[in-house]
Amino acid sequence: MYELRRRPVRVVRRPATLAAGGDSSPVDYGAGNPAFGRCGRPRKIAEITDGTSNTLMASEVCQGQGGGDYRGFSWWGGAAGFTAYSQPNSTDPDVLTGAGCNSTPPNAPCTTTSTASRPRMQVARSRHTNGVTVAMCDGSVRFVPNSISLVTWRALSTSQGGEVLGNDG
Repeated sequence: MYELRRRPVRVVRRPATLAAGGDSSPVDYGAGNPAFGRCGRPRKIAEITDGTSNTLMASEVCQGQGGGDYRGFSWWGGAAGFTAYSQPNSTDPDVLTGAGCNSTPPNAPCTTTSTASRPRMQVARSRHTNGVTVAMCDGSVRFVPNSISLVTWRALSTSQGGEVLGNDG
């Protein structure tokens, strides 16, 4: 007979340590200023002042094919995440640090070299024609076209940016 016990799991992530390890993410990314490309902290629904129907929660990402490409594998850290740095299905390369990637088609472009102008990130991608399916913080699901303006796409990625969304999303 097995006994199930609840034990807390403690995870410590120090932004400065991550950045010092070859990752060019901003050292103070916890400040959460999207204008400077900084990630924020988890938010309570009540803190999403842009409105839950105007804030991205999740997007499709393509799983790497052909071996050695960790994109889309949820067991590897950031491989299942995405950023709104580039438009959906952009030809801009994904930047993976700490794991491999493979740009051979059908995979999207990628690199393992992070720079100040192109830090670690993964573009929202799908194998659909012309866009990606996303989930919003209100639980709704939408199809976002690749042609969405970068300004609107980035506005959808913030929870407290105060942006006014365009009609192209």
